[in-house]
Amino acid sequence: MKTNFIQNAPLFSSLSPEEQQVIGDGMQTQTFAKGETLFSQGQPVPALYLIKSGWVRLSRKSDSGHEMVANLGPGSLLGEMDVLLGHAASGTAYAVSEISLWALSQAAITEILTSHPTIGLRFSAALGRRVML
Repeated sequence: MKTNFIQNAPLFSSLSPEEQQVIGDGMQTQTFAKGETLFSQGQPVPALYLIKSGWVRLSRKSDSGHEMVANLGPGSLLGEMDVLLGHAASGTAYAVSEISLWALSQAAITEILTSHPTIGLRFSAALGRRVML
């Protein structure tokens, strides 16, 4: 099941099956109850998340108040840009329902990129494509 989610996530889709397996092996299952915060705007993002089940809402605080940015469900990635770029969270993510997801921590990402530099190159290309769109 996890393999299908990884294959379909845009950040991981250009990786070889072996590289996708490395990513999957580094992920840990986490659950959050409805209303729990995964990460908060301006704070470090502990991991990038791949949603297995449930819904997450992203919002941003601006001068005009809080604005909803996105509702994300199964198969969606969140936190990847901030984690990979080493930025504080650009928004707040909280569980709209009970959620189950796979988390790839900053430490796991660092270990993977050190051991498999080609994955880092593929991530860079995938992020570059997102910026160009």
